[in-house]
Formats: sequence, C-alpha cells, structure tokens
Amino acid sequence: MVVAGASGVVGRHCTSHAKEEGWTVRTLSRSNPDSTLWDPDEIVEEKGDSLSGVVEALEGSDLVVNLAGASLAEGKLGIDHSKLVMKSRIHATRALGIAYRKCTSPPPCWIQASAIGYYGEAGEEDVTEERALGKLFLSQVCEAWEETAREVLDNKSLPRLIILRLGLIFAKDAPAWSKMTLPIRMGLGGALGEGTQWYAWMESSDMARAILHLHDNEASSGIYNLTTPKPVQQIELARKIGKILHRPVLLPTPAFALRLAVGKVADELLLPSCRALPSRLEEEGFTFQYPGIDETLEKLLLEEPT
Repeated sequence: MVVAGASGVVGRHCTSHAKEEGWTVRTLSRSNPDSTLWDPDEIVEEKGDSLSGVVEALEGSDLVVNLAGASLAEGKLGIDHSKLVMKSRIHATRALGIAYRKCTSPPPCWIQASAIGYYGEAGEEDVTEERALGKLFLSQVCEAWEETAREVLDNKSLPRLIILRLGLIFAKDAPAWSKMTLPIRMGLGGALGEGTQWYAWMESSDMARAILHLHDNEASSGIYNLTTPKPVQQIELARKIGKILHRPVLLPTPAFALRLAVGKVADELLLPSCRALPSRLEEEGFTFQYPGIDETLEKLLLEEPT
C-alpha cells in the first residue's frame, strides 16, 4: 500500500490499521525522512528529481490511497489559504497520476479522498451518494479533487477507482476533536450559530476499517460516504460531551462571532448542515463498531482524565 497524505488524521489511522492487518505500507511525504520524499508541485511542473521515487513506490503495489492536500484547519479560507487548499489537492493528484502512468505494474486499486463538503448545505435532508453538488467553496474543491483523479487515470485503464466522501473524523489525535472539546472543557461550550446543523461523522477506527473493506471487496467502486448511519446535531453533540465531562454547555456562539474568529471556515465547515449517510457502505456489508455518538464519546472521553 502506498499512502499520500499519511500525516493527517485519516492517513495516520489508515496506515496504522493497515500495518496491524499485515500490510506493507509506504508513505509519500514532502519532509519526513522515513517516507518516500516527493514534491507534487515539482513533478507537475516537470522539475526536481522526486518522480522516480514515487514511481518506485507505486510499482507492484496493491493499492494507492491519495489523501494529500493542505489542511483546512491551518487557515481561515481567505484568498491565499483557499488557493492553497485547491492547488495542493489538484497537484498531488496529478503528480500521483504522472507517476502511476509510468509504472509497468501499477496498483490495481486507487482510493481517492474527497469529503461530504461536496454536498454543501443540505438542511434536514438525508444525503446519499446520489445527491447533487452543493454551492460552497468546499463543494468546488471536492468536485475538482474527484474529477482530477478521474482525468489523470483516463490514459491507463484502472480496474477500480474508489472515492471517499469523508465526514468529520472523531479521534483523540484529531485537531478538529481537540478544537471541539477544548471550549467545553473550559465551561464555554454551547451552540454554534443555531446549533441545529447536522454533523455527519465517523469514528477513526471504523473509518480505517472501511477503507480496507472497500479495497478487499472487489465489487466496490465509485463514490462512498464515509460517515455513520447516525448523524448528530451540533448542540446535541456539545451537550453529550459536556455531560460526560461534567461541564455546562450554555454559552452560544453567534454566527457572526464564529466568522470573526475563524473566517470562512465558519460558513464552510461549522455552520452547514449535512446528514450524509453511508448508504453504499452499508449496502455492501460493512459493520460499524461505533455507529452511534454515545459509544463513540465514551471511548474518546472516558478513557482519559477529565
């Protein structure tokens, strides 16, 4: 298995689980000396010398998992950050495609990251993989990311392309989890905006298991929502966390205050409502170990000091 973008929460848990299952994992990184070093921008621009290392990593591998892209959490989605978010995903995917096409024996399965941001604001509707593209900036990012994967593989028939529309991943080491729980630990938790927006989410070990499940099931291809069957409203999530931590959840944060604090991230990630459901994943027989929020919060919060 070759993983691009292994330093993020999805990549860390995917590679860790794969190793536990007996996989040999090679990772691609811009800076980690324990990985195959690469520079997607240079590969796309036909500069530098990292292409050969990526080709070597891919050659004969069973699977490539592309998660590479600049973090949404490391900025406010202003002009420069937004350009970086888009460019980093497109260039990493194109660079992988360039290396893939140079392989004599390329990986027979390509798993491509995307996100439920594809659907944008969906209100109270149940969202399956059939729902149309949304209107947010992140909807455009996801569409471009997915289409780039399809385009770069056009010149070489691939038996399977699997696209993961990832929900919010809950893990102790996830930056989003820390940012979500910190205000509640401080007694400052409450509704974000109205608080009624639905969050589609998935526990990290289930997410990692789902990725390998899709690889192992040879009939799996196309688009999959990687979420649980039980989305949760933001205020209900905050209240459940507060109850376990014995903290009050009484202080709402109005939408305008969120926008002042985190910029466009508020309107792209925190305030939209999306009840994305794992319709295809369930149809293909995946079993969740953590389908509901209560057992997930118990795992994440009761095993640590409060």
